[in-house]
This record gives sequence, C-alpha cells and structure tokens, in this order.
Amino acid sequence: MGRSGASYGKCLKAHAHMGGKVDGCQEFKASSDGEECSICSCHMNYHKKMVRHVTEVVYTECHKNHFVNGSNVKDGCKEYTENECSPNKCAACNCHKSFHRNELIRR
Repeated sequence: MGRSGASYGKCLKAHAHMGGKVDGCQEFKASSDGEECSICSCHMNYHKKMVRHVTEVVYTECHKNHFVNGSNVKDGCKEYTENECSPNKCAACNCHKSFHRNELIRR
C-alpha cells in the first residue's frame, strides 16, 4: 500500500541497463521508507496505481526478465508455487511472488 491507502501494481519503468525494457516486477512492495519498492528498487510513481475490490489474488506465470547473453529472456515458470522456507519466493523459479502475474478474482 502506498500513500492514502492506494495500491500499486506492476512497474512501468524502462531500465537503460536492460535495453529500455521493464524488469517484470508485477507488484509494489513498500520498503522501510514507504515510497521505494523493496523488489525492484523503483519509486512507487513508476508502478501502476490500482483501484480494486479484490477478494482473492492468484499468481500465475513469472514475468521476471533475466539478462542472458545480451538479450532479455523469461525463465518459463508458469505458476507461482508457495515455498515453505521462504513464503514470498516461488519454489519453482526462486523469484519473489511479485514477479508473477497476479489475476484478481472479484465478487
């Protein structure tokens, strides 16, 4: 949650070190100062502001870009799997769950 109770979704910042592509962060997680994302280190203003009435969030495929041999590739993980040792990391790809696409189930 950001200022005034608003929530923020995926990061839209184009990173120069990644050839102008976004990093794949799908959800804003506030750091200790409250305005920087603890996942991708971008300011909350780079994240899409969301207004939603959610009853459940389901995490699906991973969108984290891995810079390999001069190109951006995704790891191919199709579904977030809860990790017992580290609750916010996917057991399959070891990425933070905010890199996984979240689908909202509304009532």
